[in-house]
Amino acid sequence: MALVVSGKPLNYRLLRGARYVERTMQITVNDKVTEVVEGLSLKQLIEDLSVDENGLALAVNQQVINRTLWPQHALHADDQVTLFTVVAGG
Repeated sequence: MALVVSGKPLNYRLLRGARYVERTMQITVNDKVTEVVEGLSLKQLIEDLSVDENGLALAVNQQVINRTLWPQHALHADDQVTLFTVVAGG
């Protein structure tokens, strides 16, 4: 069930019979506006999108983020995320 309070959508979920509220935010992923849970990490985003990580690189607000930092890099409202494939060549 979704609810909007003060312009922010809220999602109600059941957790072991108890209700809790999950706030969402909007980010842009490769030029597409996407609604995600507040505090989502880059790693969680990739998992949610079911994207293959092999050869994948990510930039947030035009800053490339090292793969080792993906699990702890929390996204923020209005972040611009770019997913791209790294190609080696010479």
